[in-house]
Amino acid sequence: MAETQVDSVLSDPSYNSPREEGDFHLLECTIHSPSGGANAVRLNTPGRLVNLNIYEDLFSNVLKGTLTMIDTQGLAETIPLIGDETLIVSFLTPGGAGTQITAETTNGDSQTVAEETVRQRFKVYDCKESLIENRAKSYQLFFVSEEYVYSSKTKVSKGYSGQKYSFIVKDALNKINKNIKSDYRKKIYIEETSTPQNIIVPNWSPFQAINFCASRSLSDDATPQDQTNASANPTPRSLGSLFVFYEKLGTGFFYESIETMIGKQKS
Repeated sequence: MAETQVDSVLSDPSYNSPREEGDFHLLECTIHSPSGGANAVRLNTPGRLVNLNIYEDLFSNVLKGTLTMIDTQGLAETIPLIGDETLIVSFLTPGGAGTQITAETTNGDSQTVAEETVRQRFKVYDCKESLIENRAKSYQLFFVSEEYVYSSKTKVSKGYSGQKYSFIVKDALNKINKNIKSDYRKKIYIEETSTPQNIIVPNWSPFQAINFCASRSLSDDATPQDQTNASANPTPRSLGSLFVFYEKLGTGFFYESIETMIGKQKS
C-alpha cells in the first residue's frame, strides 16, 4: 500500500518554497536536429526564450505544447528547423530536489506518484515565423510527446484470445517503448479491467487500439463485496466504465476510469 507523500518544503515553507502556483525552475530547454549534427542548441538563454507552454488533457493521449523564441542570430537556419527536431525540456519545482520524504511510485496510483524533477523529450511538428523588427524574428514551435510520432509509424495487427483489455493496452504501449531510448521510457499505470475478451486488432496504430479498449473497458472489482451477511449490509463498489488514456507530465501514461479517479479524490 502506498504511503502518503509529504513535502517538507510545503509543510514548512522557506525561501526555497514555490512563491506562486505554477512556479518552476527551467533547467534545460534544448533543441536537437538530425540535420544539424550532434550539437544541441540551448533555447533557455536570456533574450531568446519568450514562453513555454505544456498542456495536459484528460481526453488527449499525449502532452502537447508550444514554445516561442526570439531569433536574432539566424538560429532557424543554423539548427535548422525542418520539422523533425527533438526538444528536450528539464525543469524543477522550487524546493523539489531531495525534499520529498516518501516517494512510492510502483503501485500504479495516479494520486500518489511523485512529481519532482522532470526531463522529457518532445517532437517538433510545426513552426510559425513572424517578423518583429529589424533583423529579429519570432518563432513559435509546436511540439508533441514523441510517443505520438512512434505510434503513428507503428501498426498492430494481432489477435488476442481470452485476454483482458488492460493486457492489450500494456502490449500496445510496449510496442511504442521499443523505439524509445531506455532513459526516456515512461512509467505505465494501468487499471485492471474485467471479463477476458477475444479481440482482433486490424492493423491499427497502438493509440487507436488503446482508445478502442478504453471505449469498451469495465473496471475489475479486485475486492468483491460479500452480500451473504445481511447484518453487515455492505455497499457494493461501483465499476468504472468511462475509461481514459492520458499522459501526465513527469509521471507517465495512465489508463484508468473516471469513476476510479473520483473515488481517489474522495478518499
